Amino acid sequence: MPKFKYIARDASGKRVAQSIEAASKEEVLSNLKRENLTVVSVAEDAPGAAGPMVAKPGAVAGAPKKGIFSGNIGGPPKPRVNGEMLVIFTRQFSTMIGAGIPVLECLSILQEQAEDPGFKRR
Repeated sequence: MPKFKYIARDASGKRVAQSIEAASKEEVLSNLKRENLTVVSVAEDAPGAAGPMVAKPGAVAGAPKKGIFSGNIGGPPKPRVNGEMLVIFTRQFSTMIGAGIPVLECLSILQEQAEDPGFKRR
């Protein structure tokens, strides 16, 4: 029976990432739905596939990506924003816009109040 890797969220929003054996992707989705999990992604786990920590042949570990769209060149890594903080930000932003505050002023206020480095970044 094939193995599938999945990422899902439980009722409280907590991320769950595990593997499961099932006959098909549809069976995996059905099982996760029965467990009241919200599916983010499901992929078949290919036997003998390299994990995410294995470098591609010819790649140098820690070497910067080459190309025009390589992202954050020469700077510190970008901080990630978690889902809960994004929800809070969105609610506050919506309330302020609904109150008639201009967009740039809303963003400035929210940036000043932010504790999460992902939102504080200028």
